[in-house]
Amino acid sequence: MEEEDGSAYTAMNFTLQVENRDHLARLMRGVRQIPEVARITRVKG
Repeated sequence: MEEEDGSAYTAMNFTLQVENRDHLARLMRGVRQIPEVARITRVKG
């Protein structure tokens, strides 16, 4: 987790293993449904 001084947000990084792109899409849709989540991004590589 990274928290910047004075920021209302905390950056949390997760490493997940998914079966395929459909699984990833479902997972990301579910996380976006959480009201406290401001942004979700995918990092390849």
